[in-house]
Amino acid sequence: MPDVSMQPKLTDDARKAVAAYASALFRGYGTGEQWLIVAAVSPGGRSEKQKTKDDEEYSEEKVQLRVDDLEVVTGPHADAARKALDAARYERLTAGTLLEDLTG
Repeated sequence: MPDVSMQPKLTDDARKAVAAYASALFRGYGTGEQWLIVAAVSPGGRSEKQKTKDDEEYSEEKVQLRVDDLEVVTGPHADAARKALDAARYERLTAGTLLEDLTG
């Protein structure tokens, strides 16, 4: 299974969407406060290396996620977004990933 990491910079669209919340995020650092977001991500890079260990070759795969777009969910949509998050997590944990055909 590839190791997954995030690209360090947001796309312009994602940065613009969160800019309105930057001061609140700054003040909230270290408080444990969480923000619910809806995000669109895509593969932003990948690498694959062939390694040898004890005369056995194996592949080391890595993929970076790029945050293409996001919105902070507040107000009347926060409850619906939380329910969607919980439902997606439940689906993943009980029936496998929604992208099951892509994971094999």
